[in-house]
Amino acid sequence: MNNFPLLKDRILSEGKCLDGGILKVDGFINHQMDPDLMMAIGKEFAERFKDSDYNKIVTIEASGIAPAIAMGIATHRPVVFVKKKKPSTMQNMLSTVCTPSPKTLMSPSAQVRNFSSPTTAFW
Repeated sequence: MNNFPLLKDRILSEGKCLDGGILKVDGFINHQMDPDLMMAIGKEFAERFKDSDYNKIVTIEASGIAPAIAMGIATHRPVVFVKKKKPSTMQNMLSTVCTPSPKTLMSPSAQVRNFSSPTTAFW
């Protein structure tokens, strides 16, 4: 499988490695996003999953939203994002406890409205 040199080159040139093995990429993925890079990532994901049977793209809120939307645009599929806290405005929520974050060592809960159907893929 191709290693996606566009992202690798950006990480090598602009990413910073922090204590605890945390990769800081907030200059082009997190706090400030490069829309061209996000679209390229979305197209790369679309290519990698082209032979998979899925009807939705599911991601965690925050950093995963932009590349997921770009993949949704590339594949013409809806995007669902998992929330960290249950929104007061939504009913019929699915909930679970996630693996502890290496940054905070907390076990956050994950919330998502039940948009599932028999062919939804959660990755």
